[in-house]
Amino acid sequence: MFRDYVYPYRNDHVAFATRLLRKVDSEFTELVRPRHGGNRRRLGGIQRCRVSLRRERIECDFSSRPSDKAVVKTLLRAWLRQIPDRYLCRLTFNRFRRRRFRSIEEAYGAIRQNSPDGCVKFLYNELARSNLPVLFGGSLPDDMTYNEYFSGMTAWDDDNCLGLTGEINRLRGRLTSGGGGSVSHILQAAVLWMHRMQTEHRSIYSEVARQ
Repeated sequence: MFRDYVYPYRNDHVAFATRLLRKVDSEFTELVRPRHGGNRRRLGGIQRCRVSLRRERIECDFSSRPSDKAVVKTLLRAWLRQIPDRYLCRLTFNRFRRRRFRSIEEAYGAIRQNSPDGCVKFLYNELARSNLPVLFGGSLPDDMTYNEYFSGMTAWDDDNCLGLTGEINRLRGRLTSGGGGSVSHILQAAVLWMHRMQTEHRSIYSEVARQ
């Protein structure tokens, strides 16, 4: 059980993340609603539902998929710094979209210079600081289950880390015919940054694709 095997190590991130990593394949069976509220995997939830014409209702399957487990394993390995843990922050990217850049190069330079502060973050720091949901430390509920914890990680990821790739893909689809130079430049710069991370380094982005 989570309470016996993982919870006692809630203040030792190495032992905590190592024990969680051992349990992903066997214990992550279902996406459940995170305790802090919100939806199961907000960005991917709709793909899990279909309209059943025979039963005249919407049917959803929230069983964990290999892609869900791949995300959790990647986050845990980055938390342990078995792989580089840098990522482009989705919340900062959304603030970036309101800025005007004269070129892709200028936008890319701003990302690399971490301007504004927090554009590029380190998962090692951010997972431990998370409070929506709580993922580490003394505030972690002692009655949590593995499915609740791993579902919380995927929800955090959608809001902060790899969820940005899905958001960028949707924005690019809407903006293929234009949409303002500043938006276009920062979109392309973000794609370039993530692509270089994926191809030039062992990164969060390349690791999740390998799972």
